[in-house]
Amino acid sequence: MDIRHLKYFESIARNKNFTKAAEELFISQPSLSNMIKKMEENFGSKLIERTTREVILTEMGEALYVHAKKILGLYTITLKEMEEIKKIGKGEIHIGII
Repeated sequence: MDIRHLKYFESIARNKNFTKAAEELFISQPSLSNMIKKMEENFGSKLIERTTREVILTEMGEALYVHAKKILGLYTITLKEMEEIKKIGKGEIHIGII
């Protein structure tokens, strides 16, 4: 599993709909469905219960969603910090005030 898998899963869980998530991610809905099926095979358990109206996260899906949000947040922060280091370098600034 990689960051892309987590992004896809997080989008489905947040939108509660495969079609909306696929549009948001700019991929086809069948590709997204296949990715989730592969994730479910890797975990050995269903992550999402599919209905005709919306998707419902299973207990394992809820746990993964909580962790996926944390991981994606940290990933975003890391990318921003790496970009800042690339642009201006990393260092310390000491300011003294009398």
